[in-house]
Amino acid sequence: MKEFTKKIVIILMLTICFVSIFLPNFANAEMTWNVAVKVIYNDKTWKYSLNQHLTSLSEFRIKNAQIYSSVKTKRKIITELINQGYTCEQAVCYVLPSIREFVSSIEKEVNFAPTNATASFTRQGNFNYTKDKDGIKVDKTAFFQNLIENLDNSLTLYLPTINIVAEKTYQDMLNATTLRGQFSTTFYSSGQARSDNIARALSNFNGLIIPKNKTISFNDIVGERTQRNGYKMAKIIVDGKYVDGVGGGVCQASTTLYNALLLADITVNKRSPHSLTSSYVAPSFDCMVSSTSNLVFVNNTSSDIYIYACVSDKKATIKIFGEKLDYEIKRVSKIFQKESCKESVIIDREGKYLDKVKYDDERYILSYGSDAVTSIGELHYFKNDKLEKIKFLSKDKYRGCDRIVVVGTQKRPLNIPKNILPNQIEPIPNE
Repeated sequence: MKEFTKKIVIILMLTICFVSIFLPNFANAEMTWNVAVKVIYNDKTWKYSLNQHLTSLSEFRIKNAQIYSSVKTKRKIITELINQGYTCEQAVCYVLPSIREFVSSIEKEVNFAPTNATASFTRQGNFNYTKDKDGIKVDKTAFFQNLIENLDNSLTLYLPTINIVAEKTYQDMLNATTLRGQFSTTFYSSGQARSDNIARALSNFNGLIIPKNKTISFNDIVGERTQRNGYKMAKIIVDGKYVDGVGGGVCQASTTLYNALLLADITVNKRSPHSLTSSYVAPSFDCMVSSTSNLVFVNNTSSDIYIYACVSDKKATIKIFGEKLDYEIKRVSKIFQKESCKESVIIDREGKYLDKVKYDDERYILSYGSDAVTSIGELHYFKNDKLEKIKFLSKDKYRGCDRIVVVGTQKRPLNIPKNILPNQIEPIPNE
């Protein structure tokens, strides 16, 4: 029994000696080939260890990539691969299997796309904005370069990232939604029907957003001027004369839009003048529309344009928003020939205009008439108050139209003072 106990003690002592001498060498042997990487980003940590990614590798892969070689040998292999034209990422992935998948898992947690700023246009002519937000992505090139430079059995890397700037920033949206041009016309003397027609036509453009390179037809947007579409009877110009027609006043809407487009430097492809000058705009700056005449323009800017249209207190206004202009545009109407209109007097013997005049000392202007005019329209471009260029628009010839005055025929009784006049209807405005 004593002999057996003695043998057991000897075996235990030999075992202790073996462990104390050879086990550290085994541990050191493992540490010479294994690579452990700890990656830190903000408050997050990810860990990679080579010895945890060997089970899926074939013996050929292990041998060919010298997986069990020392870190020093791994550095040498990486250098040779880079010299042969491989990227840092490819070289590292060769000696550290699954490191690419490890980085991809980090990317899923860290990467996020930037958010563009936006602008929404309201029918009140205002913009609501959302701000941009930069994105983040892992800088893989820098990560693998850092890993190579610091490659060791155990290393800690701080994750390099790249800020991704949004394509459309808040400032970009502000610059793309500035007031490029605006124009207003008034129609104080118009009756309700004509006023309603102007408002109805312009309402089709309010809030309209036109993408770049998009061509717009006034007639397509407004539609047919019919009573079925809500348009009313009012005076229109036909062959140099004022006649009743459905949609009278729509030409004032198209003219207001035309001038706003010019001041916003938007390309107008098609425009027609009236046969008579208009009372609400200078010669060569009117724009007549009908079933055969149209206003056509194209968004020639590099971003959307936005149109605000409103009618208030007998005033029509168009505002056009878009990219900021670095110059100012002024309209110039030049009259080369002018023949003043003649006056035609109607003595109301038949009592046709009793709602306007009754007595022979009363005069009512039925139509103000218009002069025969030949004119040229130009746009003058200014920068820092200096004229930079002149753009020719058109040369237009307008017919003349008589001024028509109605006079009553009855003698005024002595008991009716002259300053008491009958209710009058407003004179016909020039279409």
